[in-house]
Amino acid sequence: MKYSNKIPRYYNQRQYIFSSILYLFLVFPIFGYIYLTNINSDSNFSQGFMNGIGKDSSDLSDSLNITELNQEKIVTITTDTLNKKTSLVSINISKRKTNFSSSEDIFDHLFLLIGLNIILIFIYGIPYKIYFYKKRKRKKIPEKLNLFIRKTILKTPLIYTLIYALPYLLILLEMLQVFFFSDNNHDATKLEKQFFYISLIASTLTILFIFYWQRHRVHLHYIEHIFSAEELRKKIFKKKSGKIRNYILFSNMVTTLLPLTIVLLYVILSLTAIDNLNIDKYNLSHQIILFGNYLSQDKLYDISLFNDLFYINAINSVLMFGGIISGISVSFFYIILFVKWTTEDITIPVKALLNNIKKTNANDIDNYSIVRSNNEIGELTEGFNHMSERLQRYVKRISNINKELEEKVEQRTKEIANQNEEIKSQRDSIIEQKNEIEAQRDTATTQRDMIGNQNVAIKDSIQYGRSIQYAVLPQKNNIDSFLKEYFILFKPRDIVSGDFYWFAEYEKKVIVAAIDCTGHGVPGAFMSMLGVTFLNQIVNKNKNLHANMILNLLRENVIGALNQKGQSKKLQDGMDMSLCIIDFANKTLEYAGAYNPLFIIRKGELIEEKADKMPVGFHPKINRSFTNNIVTIENNDMLYLFSDGYHDQLGGNKFTKLLKTNFIKILKSISELPAEEQNSMLEDKLKQWQGNRKQIDDILVIGIKIKEKL
Repeated sequence: MKYSNKIPRYYNQRQYIFSSILYLFLVFPIFGYIYLTNINSDSNFSQGFMNGIGKDSSDLSDSLNITELNQEKIVTITTDTLNKKTSLVSINISKRKTNFSSSEDIFDHLFLLIGLNIILIFIYGIPYKIYFYKKRKRKKIPEKLNLFIRKTILKTPLIYTLIYALPYLLILLEMLQVFFFSDNNHDATKLEKQFFYISLIASTLTILFIFYWQRHRVHLHYIEHIFSAEELRKKIFKKKSGKIRNYILFSNMVTTLLPLTIVLLYVILSLTAIDNLNIDKYNLSHQIILFGNYLSQDKLYDISLFNDLFYINAINSVLMFGGIISGISVSFFYIILFVKWTTEDITIPVKALLNNIKKTNANDIDNYSIVRSNNEIGELTEGFNHMSERLQRYVKRISNINKELEEKVEQRTKEIANQNEEIKSQRDSIIEQKNEIEAQRDTATTQRDMIGNQNVAIKDSIQYGRSIQYAVLPQKNNIDSFLKEYFILFKPRDIVSGDFYWFAEYEKKVIVAAIDCTGHGVPGAFMSMLGVTFLNQIVNKNKNLHANMILNLLRENVIGALNQKGQSKKLQDGMDMSLCIIDFANKTLEYAGAYNPLFIIRKGELIEEKADKMPVGFHPKINRSFTNNIVTIENNDMLYLFSDGYHDQLGGNKFTKLLKTNFIKILKSISELPAEEQNSMLEDKLKQWQGNRKQIDDILVIGIKIKEKL
């Protein structure tokens, strides 16, 4: 049996081997440099080579002292200099042998761990290879294998990345210990430290390469052969990966910043400061070697003028250009692959979605698109699939209606054929029945067209409902007539709100309330309309009202309007609220609350009036009256009434709730500001905390500064 072209082979080792080659290519210049300085240490070339790249730049200053150019450019070598040179060669060879022993061990460990990792990755990939092999051969797959693949396939990018990172992490830790913190008298060379820095960046780059390669293959090649069509109509990913924009920006950073960082590191590591030469006797020959024809060859300049400059010796230039070539080459290669992956991650799902949309326009509605990602494209695809399912159900329903109508027509036709004698007398009746059937068919067609317009009509209705809700809320000019300085921060989560605010003037006192109805959106808006109506009736019909009396009467109205009797599965909606009756003349206020407290900030200190732990609605404590709290107030006190929407908003770096403690800190920090500035500061703080995340609940905060009444 031939293999199916639609089912891919499962590859894992080629990714590891290819990434390892990229890693070695990035570190090859510095690795080869170390290798050349340690082979054949007895040869004249190697001795001179090692002497020229000694552990520090003082060796180079000795090498510069070997030759001296006189005015006639005749090279002379002094016996003292040769003796000094011979001594330095002996010392450097001894040091190189010591360092090579440790470096050689590290390289041996690296190659050994890479080999073991290849075996480990091969072993871990065996179940996946068996699974796809049996898929291609159309053989039965064991249930345990199938369950293992389904549970782990989406985690393989991270798993392979961790396996791949293991040898490099161990080697980096070993190099860090040997080259920087060794206690065995190992004196690490400059080259070995350079190798550690470059290896750190190269390891990071190749590890990211493994992750994105495997992620690309899983999303675009594997998942449709593992999960069912019903599962792929929706997102199979547990976490959201983020926006496409951030994914593209990160890919660009990986493909350009890290390879170019290696290039920059090679350049920086190739530089040596002139100040580090420590030349005992600076002469014209040194000046010619360091500056060439840029300085006059007849005049000897003071070398201290150039201590802040750098130079690159011949060997370091080879290292620098090798690093530049390797870094740019890998960057170019990464750009090609990452652009390919990024483009395919976007274009393939979008093309599939567009193709299905075209099929839908051609009346082929029995189709769906695979949700291959958990970003915006995945959400769009999932939404299309949901719409397609609803359209299929609706068309099937219409088809059944049409089929029933056709059966009726056929049945009636047969009856007419069997009643030839009655045809003439019943002709009018038959025509009437036929017209009725056609009218029913037309009605069914009209109903189908109406469904397409329902969403627009519903949205328009909700927008109109918003206008109605805002119309019944207290208007600013009315509030201004009895309050001097205040603010209202009102942010519905949806078009209409379950939170609302209410103001009234009663016997030269001001009543203010912040109410949070059960739910939000349209249900919450209905509750808010009931709340406004009941509060207006209570204040208009009753005298000698106190804060707790208003809550008690409102609770009775809510229970009666919603027919709440406490049975299970019955409507248990209600309201959380805080209500104050402010007497500006006598500097007192009455407060009653259902779950929501009252905050008073006086000279930077918080005074909290706690609410009763029961709602305005049905509750086991229904026969218990709300508590009426009488509080003395002072000029410049700030009163804050609020719902739980502000401090329950999710955000921040850890995507947690703002919490009431942080909300109190914000209120304390702004309490001395004018009311309008407090409103702006609260909005700014909320935007900073929320970021681009969705608002989870309606938000209402009312702030009132105590001053003389208007």
